[in-house]
Order: sequence, then structure tokens, then C-alpha cells
Amino acid sequence: MSRSKPSGVQRWLAVISIAGPIEFAIVVATLGRLTPGYDHTTQLMSELGQVGAPYSSVMNTVGLPVLGLSILCFALGLHISTDPGSRLGFGPALVAYAGACMLLGAVFRCDLGCVPVTTSGYIHKTAAETGFSAMIIAPPALLRQKTRLGGHRYRSFSLTTAGITALLVPLIFSGILEALDGLIQRVMLATLLAWMEVTTLKLYRPSS
Repeated sequence: MSRSKPSGVQRWLAVISIAGPIEFAIVVATLGRLTPGYDHTTQLMSELGQVGAPYSSVMNTVGLPVLGLSILCFALGLHISTDPGSRLGFGPALVAYAGACMLLGAVFRCDLGCVPVTTSGYIHKTAAETGFSAMIIAPPALLRQKTRLGGHRYRSFSLTTAGITALLVPLIFSGILEALDGLIQRVMLATLLAWMEVTTLKLYRPSS
């Protein structure tokens, strides 16, 4: 099956979709190293941008917003690549919502330790939880739409992504393994972003 050559807009969407998660990982790793006492295993990534954090302005300008923008670009790319007859499906919409939640999380910072006390803290927590949930549902939802994506291997990859992250959600949201919250969150996000990167490459990879 042949694919049309991606347009200039689609190429830029792909570049941003791929570069955003990489940039975010660099920001988190760097700020985590610079922040005294910060532990990637026990602490959430949002704590780098919490009220009172030494580099919160960096996290909330070139960290979360950049990732949110890249996810929104990914959602737009998915929408463009979706068959017009199935665009009422909510796969791309779920991804777009997740991206918007990232942007919202940068505007409304989490409170100390990401334990919500203020209005800002509650908004941040709600945006994080619903954004993650939307991104987890997106891979299987997208499989129900007619896109340039296809194949048994990709389908299995998407369902595995959703399955792994769905199993981790109760662990982090319930606080059962609080000492590993940071690690669990990173595994969840890395799994979802890996799906995003693979999907982007698959959408725009030339084939004949």
C-alpha cells in the first residue's frame, strides 16, 4: 500500500512530536541533578516545578509546556492522518486533551510534595491524573479508526502500551508504593511517549 509524501506541515509536526519528549527528558534529568536532595525514584516530576522549587520557572517554561506542545502536535498529526470518514473517533482528541493537561499543569503548579492544598494544587493534580488517563486510553481508541497505522505488530504494541500503563495507574494514584512514586511515574510516561514516538515514525515513514 502506497502512502503519499508527507506535506511540509506534517513533517514539522513529526519533528516537534519526536523532539519534545527528548527535550523534556533532558530538562527533567538536568533539573533533578541541580535540585538539592531531589530523588528521581521517590519524587514526582512535577515537584521540580512545585511552589518553592529552585528551578520551577525552568520546568514550567521549557519542561511541561514543551512536552504539552509536542503532544498537541502529535494529536494534530494523527487527526490529519485519519480517514475523513472516521474523524469523529476520539483517539486524536484524547491525545490532544493529554497535551492540554500538560500545559495546564505548567500554569497551575503543584503544592509542596505535590500534595494538593491550594486551588492551583488541586487543578494540577486533576490535570495530571485525567491527562495520564486520556493518554492511556488513546492507543486502543486509535486502533478503532482508519489511519495510516496498521499491522498486527503495531496493534500488539499499542495494546501492550495501554495495558502496562493501566496496571501502573492504581499504584501511583493510590500511594500504595509511595517510595517508588517517581520511578513508577517515569515508567508510565516513558512507555506512553515511546508509543508516541513509534507512532509518529510509522505515520510518516515512506513506503511503497
